[in-house]
Amino acid sequence: MSGIVKDALWPTRKRLTAGPLMPWFDFHENVRQKLVAYPDAGSVPDADATIATGWSTAKPVSELPASKGRPFYLIQHYEIWAGKKEDVDASWLLPLKKIVIAQWLIDVGHEIGATDMTHIPNGLDFSAFKLTKPVEGRKMTIVTLNHHEPFKGVPVAIEVLKNYHEIHPEVPIKMFGTMPKGSEIPDWIEYYQNPEQKVLVEDIYNGNSVYLGASRQEGWGLPPAEAMACGCTFVGTDIGGFREFAIDGENALLNPVDDVGGMVSSLRALTQDDQLRCRLATAAERSIRQFTWDRAGSAFLACLD
Repeated sequence: MSGIVKDALWPTRKRLTAGPLMPWFDFHENVRQKLVAYPDAGSVPDADATIATGWSTAKPVSELPASKGRPFYLIQHYEIWAGKKEDVDASWLLPLKKIVIAQWLIDVGHEIGATDMTHIPNGLDFSAFKLTKPVEGRKMTIVTLNHHEPFKGVPVAIEVLKNYHEIHPEVPIKMFGTMPKGSEIPDWIEYYQNPEQKVLVEDIYNGNSVYLGASRQEGWGLPPAEAMACGCTFVGTDIGGFREFAIDGENALLNPVDDVGGMVSSLRALTQDDQLRCRLATAAERSIRQFTWDRAGSAFLACLD
Protein backbone atom coordinates (compact mmCIF):
# COMPACT_ATOMS: atom_id res chain seq x y z
CA MET A 1 0.00 0.00 0.00
CA SER A 2 1.43 3.38 -0.99
CA GLY A 3 2.33 6.04 1.55
CA ILE A 4 -0.34 8.35 0.11
CA VAL A 5 -3.09 5.76 0.62
CA LYS A 6 -1.81 4.97 4.12
CA ASP A 7 -1.88 8.66 5.06
CA ALA A 8 -5.42 8.97 3.70
CA LEU A 9 -6.67 5.95 5.65
CA TRP A 10 -4.75 6.67 8.86
CA PRO A 11 -7.27 9.16 10.37
CA THR A 12 -10.13 6.67 9.92
CA ARG A 13 -8.11 3.83 11.46
CA LYS A 14 -7.06 6.09 14.34
CA ARG A 15 -10.66 7.05 15.12
CA LEU A 16 -11.80 3.44 15.04
CA THR A 17 -9.04 2.25 17.37
CA ALA A 18 -8.69 5.25 19.67
CA GLY A 19 -12.22 6.68 19.75
CA PRO A 20 -12.83 10.43 20.16
CA LEU A 21 -9.77 12.64 19.77
CA MET A 22 -10.12 14.36 23.14
CA PRO A 23 -13.09 12.91 25.07
CA TRP A 24 -12.00 14.73 28.26
CA PHE A 25 -12.65 18.19 26.78
CA ASP A 26 -15.86 19.86 25.59
CA PHE A 27 -14.96 22.08 22.66
CA HIS A 28 -16.88 25.19 21.67
CA GLU A 29 -19.26 24.51 18.79
CA ASN A 30 -17.16 26.75 16.50
CA VAL A 31 -14.01 24.69 17.06
CA ARG A 32 -13.47 22.10 14.35
CA GLN A 33 -11.23 19.07 14.86
CA LYS A 34 -9.36 17.46 11.98
CA LEU A 35 -7.14 14.44 12.33
CA VAL A 36 -4.33 14.18 9.77
CA ALA A 37 -1.36 11.85 9.40
CA TYR A 38 1.07 14.73 8.87
CA PRO A 39 0.53 18.51 9.20
CA ASP A 40 1.65 19.74 5.79
CA ALA A 41 0.45 22.46 3.42
CA GLY A 42 -2.19 20.16 1.97
CA SER A 43 -3.76 19.20 5.29
CA VAL A 44 -3.49 22.44 7.28
CA PRO A 45 -6.01 25.16 6.32
CA ASP A 46 -5.02 28.77 5.73
CA ALA A 47 -4.99 30.63 9.02
CA ASP A 48 -3.71 33.60 10.99
CA ALA A 49 -1.58 31.30 13.15
CA THR A 50 -0.64 27.63 13.38
CA ILE A 51 0.46 26.22 16.73
CA ALA A 52 2.55 23.11 17.30
CA THR A 53 1.76 21.51 20.67
CA GLY A 54 4.48 18.86 20.80
CA TRP A 55 8.06 18.35 19.68
CA SER A 56 7.09 15.99 16.85
CA THR A 57 4.85 18.59 15.16
CA ALA A 58 7.17 21.58 15.66
CA LYS A 59 9.29 20.91 12.55
CA PRO A 60 6.31 20.38 10.19
CA VAL A 61 4.72 23.59 11.48
CA SER A 62 7.98 25.49 10.94
CA GLU A 63 7.95 24.37 7.29
CA LEU A 64 4.42 25.52 6.46
CA PRO A 65 3.95 28.31 3.89
CA ALA A 66 3.09 31.85 4.98
CA SER A 67 -0.58 31.31 4.04
CA LYS A 68 -0.93 29.06 7.11
CA GLY A 69 -0.22 32.00 9.42
CA ARG A 70 2.51 32.79 11.92
CA PRO A 71 4.04 29.61 13.36
CA PHE A 72 4.00 29.07 17.13
CA TYR A 73 5.17 26.31 19.46
CA LEU A 74 3.30 25.71 22.73
CA ILE A 75 5.80 23.97 25.03
CA GLN A 76 4.12 22.23 27.96
CA HIS A 77 6.99 19.98 29.06
CA TYR A 78 10.58 19.09 28.28
CA GLU A 79 9.49 16.05 26.28
CA ILE A 80 12.64 13.93 26.45
CA TRP A 81 10.39 11.21 27.90
CA ALA A 82 8.51 11.15 24.55
CA GLY A 83 11.41 11.48 22.11
CA LYS A 84 15.19 11.49 21.79
CA LYS A 85 16.83 14.39 23.61
CA GLU A 86 18.61 15.60 20.49
CA ASP A 87 15.32 15.68 18.56
CA VAL A 88 13.46 17.47 21.34
CA ASP A 89 16.27 20.00 21.75
CA ALA A 90 16.34 20.60 17.98
CA SER A 91 12.62 21.42 18.04
CA TRP A 92 13.29 24.22 20.56
CA LEU A 93 15.80 25.80 18.14
CA LEU A 94 13.39 26.04 15.22
CA PRO A 95 12.29 29.51 14.02
CA LEU A 96 9.03 29.39 15.96
CA LYS A 97 7.62 31.77 18.54
CA LYS A 98 7.67 29.66 21.69
CA ILE A 99 5.03 29.87 24.44
CA VAL A 100 6.02 27.94 27.58
CA ILE A 101 3.81 27.23 30.58
CA ALA A 102 6.45 27.37 33.34
CA GLN A 103 9.57 29.33 34.25
CA TRP A 104 11.67 26.17 34.54
CA LEU A 105 11.00 25.55 30.84
CA ILE A 106 12.35 29.03 30.07
CA ASP A 107 15.49 28.01 31.98
CA VAL A 108 15.76 24.78 29.95
CA GLY A 109 15.36 26.79 26.77
CA HIS A 110 18.19 29.11 27.74
CA GLU A 111 20.44 26.10 28.39
CA ILE A 112 19.62 24.68 24.95
CA GLY A 113 20.10 28.04 23.26
CA ALA A 114 16.45 28.70 22.41
CA THR A 115 15.21 32.25 21.87
CA ASP A 116 11.89 34.06 21.40
CA MET A 117 10.18 32.47 24.43
CA THR A 118 7.16 33.79 26.36
CA HIS A 119 6.04 32.43 29.73
CA ILE A 120 2.27 32.01 30.09
CA PRO A 121 1.20 29.86 33.08
CA ASN A 122 -1.70 27.44 32.83
CA GLY A 123 -5.18 28.31 34.00
CA LEU A 124 -7.89 26.44 35.92
CA ASP A 125 -11.65 26.36 35.50
CA PHE A 126 -12.72 27.72 38.88
CA SER A 127 -16.39 27.26 38.07
CA ALA A 128 -15.65 23.53 38.34
CA PHE A 129 -12.61 23.25 40.62
CA LYS A 130 -13.69 25.05 43.76
CA LEU A 131 -14.14 24.67 47.48
CA THR A 132 -17.44 22.94 48.35
CA LYS A 133 -16.54 21.51 51.77
CA PRO A 134 -14.93 23.58 54.52
CA VAL A 135 -11.23 22.97 55.05
CA GLU A 136 -11.62 23.07 58.84
CA GLY A 137 -14.16 20.26 58.94
CA ARG A 138 -12.11 17.69 57.07
CA LYS A 139 -10.54 14.68 58.74
CA MET A 140 -7.00 13.64 57.86
CA THR A 141 -7.13 11.73 54.58
CA ILE A 142 -4.63 11.48 51.72
CA VAL A 143 -5.15 11.18 47.97
CA THR A 144 -2.67 10.78 45.12
CA LEU A 145 -2.60 10.16 41.37
CA ASN A 146 -1.80 6.90 39.59
CA HIS A 147 -0.02 7.29 36.25
CA HIS A 148 2.10 5.13 33.93
CA GLU A 149 4.78 7.72 33.09
CA PRO A 150 7.95 7.21 35.18
CA PHE A 151 8.44 10.95 35.73
CA LYS A 152 5.20 11.01 37.73
CA GLY A 153 7.01 9.20 40.56
CA VAL A 154 4.11 6.89 41.42
CA PRO A 155 6.32 4.08 42.85
CA VAL A 156 7.86 6.68 45.20
CA ALA A 157 4.39 7.91 46.22
CA ILE A 158 3.34 4.33 47.00
CA GLU A 159 6.50 3.82 49.08
CA VAL A 160 5.74 7.04 50.98
CA LEU A 161 2.20 5.89 51.64
CA LYS A 162 3.34 2.44 52.80
CA ASN A 163 5.74 4.00 55.31
CA TYR A 164 3.10 6.43 56.50
CA HIS A 165 0.42 3.72 56.74
CA GLU A 166 2.62 1.68 59.09
CA ILE A 167 2.58 4.62 61.52
CA HIS A 168 -0.97 5.86 60.90
CA PRO A 169 -3.09 2.89 59.72
CA GLU A 170 -6.22 4.76 60.83
CA VAL A 171 -5.87 7.44 58.13
CA PRO A 172 -7.81 6.69 54.91
CA ILE A 173 -5.72 6.79 51.73
CA LYS A 174 -7.10 7.01 48.20
CA MET A 175 -5.75 6.99 44.67
CA PHE A 176 -7.22 7.78 41.26
CA GLY A 177 -6.17 7.36 37.64
CA THR A 178 -7.30 6.37 34.17
CA MET A 179 -5.82 2.86 34.40
CA PRO A 180 -7.15 -0.07 36.47
CA LYS A 181 -5.81 -0.61 39.97
CA GLY A 182 -2.66 -2.74 39.70
CA SER A 183 -1.21 -5.30 42.09
CA GLU A 184 1.47 -2.80 43.14
CA ILE A 185 -1.21 -0.73 44.90
CA PRO A 186 -1.98 -2.06 48.41
CA ASP A 187 -5.49 -3.26 49.21
CA TRP A 188 -5.90 -0.60 51.92
CA ILE A 189 -5.80 2.14 49.28
CA GLU A 190 -9.25 2.96 47.93
CA TYR A 191 -9.09 3.36 44.16
CA TYR A 192 -11.07 5.46 41.67
CA GLN A 193 -10.63 4.47 38.03
CA ASN A 194 -11.23 7.17 35.43
CA PRO A 195 -13.56 9.26 37.62
CA GLU A 196 -15.94 11.76 36.06
CA GLN A 197 -15.18 15.41 36.80
CA LYS A 198 -18.01 15.64 39.35
CA VAL A 199 -16.56 12.70 41.30
CA LEU A 200 -13.06 14.16 40.96
CA VAL A 201 -14.13 17.52 42.38
CA GLU A 202 -16.56 16.40 45.07
CA ASP A 203 -15.37 12.99 46.26
CA ILE A 204 -11.64 13.06 45.52
CA TYR A 205 -10.50 16.67 45.92
CA ASN A 206 -13.14 18.09 48.28
CA GLY A 207 -13.56 14.72 49.96
CA ASN A 208 -9.97 14.56 51.17
CA SER A 209 -7.64 16.85 53.10
CA VAL A 210 -4.14 16.20 51.67
CA TYR A 211 -2.90 15.68 48.11
CA LEU A 212 0.44 13.89 47.68
CA GLY A 213 2.50 14.46 44.52
CA ALA A 214 5.86 12.67 44.22
CA SER A 215 6.67 13.63 40.61
CA ARG A 216 10.28 13.84 39.48
CA GLN A 217 9.32 16.35 36.80
CA GLU A 218 6.15 18.11 35.66
CA GLY A 219 5.43 20.67 32.99
CA TRP A 220 3.10 22.52 35.33
CA GLY A 221 1.23 20.02 37.49
CA LEU A 222 -2.54 20.33 37.03
CA PRO A 223 -3.86 17.71 39.53
CA PRO A 224 -2.19 19.24 42.64
CA ALA A 225 -3.28 22.72 41.49
CA GLU A 226 -6.85 21.46 41.09
CA ALA A 227 -6.67 19.81 44.52
CA MET A 228 -5.43 23.07 46.08
CA ALA A 229 -8.36 24.92 44.51
CA CYS A 230 -10.65 22.39 46.19
CA GLY A 231 -9.13 22.78 49.67
CA CYS A 232 -6.44 20.10 49.82
CA THR A 233 -3.09 20.73 51.45
CA PHE A 234 -0.37 19.85 48.96
CA VAL A 235 2.62 17.72 49.93
CA GLY A 236 4.90 17.44 46.93
CA THR A 237 8.35 17.46 45.42
CA ASP A 238 10.40 20.61 44.97
CA ILE A 239 10.36 20.71 41.16
CA GLY A 240 9.92 23.54 38.68
CA GLY A 241 6.45 22.50 37.56
CA PHE A 242 5.15 22.63 41.14
CA ARG A 243 7.01 25.80 42.10
CA GLU A 244 4.81 27.68 39.63
CA PHE A 245 2.06 27.65 42.27
CA ALA A 246 3.43 25.97 45.42
CA ILE A 247 5.69 27.68 47.97
CA ASP A 248 7.15 25.52 50.73
CA GLY A 249 5.83 26.54 54.15
CA GLU A 250 3.44 29.13 52.73
CA ASN A 251 0.82 27.14 50.81
CA ALA A 252 2.40 23.68 50.57
CA LEU A 253 5.09 21.37 51.96
CA LEU A 254 7.77 20.54 49.37
CA ASN A 255 10.56 17.98 49.61
CA PRO A 256 13.48 16.92 47.41
CA VAL A 257 12.73 14.48 44.60
CA ASP A 258 12.62 10.83 45.78
CA ASP A 259 12.88 11.91 49.44
CA VAL A 260 10.57 9.26 50.89
CA GLY A 261 11.43 10.13 54.49
CA GLY A 262 10.86 13.83 53.93
CA MET A 263 7.43 13.32 52.42
CA VAL A 264 6.46 10.92 55.20
CA SER A 265 7.54 13.57 57.73
CA SER A 266 5.43 16.20 55.95
CA LEU A 267 2.38 13.94 56.03
CA ARG A 268 2.97 13.21 59.72
CA ALA A 269 3.31 16.93 60.48
CA LEU A 270 -0.12 17.57 58.95
CA THR A 271 -1.55 14.57 60.82
CA GLN A 272 -0.30 15.91 64.15
CA ASP A 273 -1.04 19.60 63.54
CA ASP A 274 -4.48 20.28 62.12
CA GLN A 275 -3.94 24.04 62.39
CA LEU A 276 -0.94 23.73 60.08
CA ARG A 277 -2.98 21.72 57.59
CA CYS A 278 -5.81 24.26 57.63
CA ARG A 279 -3.45 27.23 57.33
CA LEU A 280 -1.66 25.77 54.31
CA ALA A 281 -4.88 24.63 52.65
CA THR A 282 -6.53 28.04 53.09
CA ALA A 283 -3.47 29.84 51.72
CA ALA A 284 -3.33 27.39 48.80
CA GLU A 285 -6.98 27.88 47.87
CA ARG A 286 -6.54 31.66 47.87
CA SER A 287 -3.22 31.77 45.99
CA ILE A 288 -4.16 29.31 43.26
CA ARG A 289 -7.08 31.49 42.20
CA GLN A 290 -4.74 33.86 40.38
CA PHE A 291 -4.33 31.23 37.66
CA THR A 292 -7.55 31.93 35.78
CA TRP A 293 -8.27 30.89 32.21
CA ASP A 294 -9.15 34.52 31.46
CA ARG A 295 -5.65 35.56 32.48
CA ALA A 296 -4.00 32.75 30.51
CA GLY A 297 -6.24 33.24 27.49
CA SER A 298 -5.71 37.00 27.34
CA ALA A 299 -1.94 36.56 27.55
CA PHE A 300 -2.06 33.87 24.86
CA LEU A 301 -4.08 36.05 22.48
CA ALA A 302 -1.75 38.98 23.10
CA CYS A 303 1.19 36.74 22.17
CA LEU A 304 -0.51 35.71 18.94
CA ASP A 305 -1.02 39.35 17.83
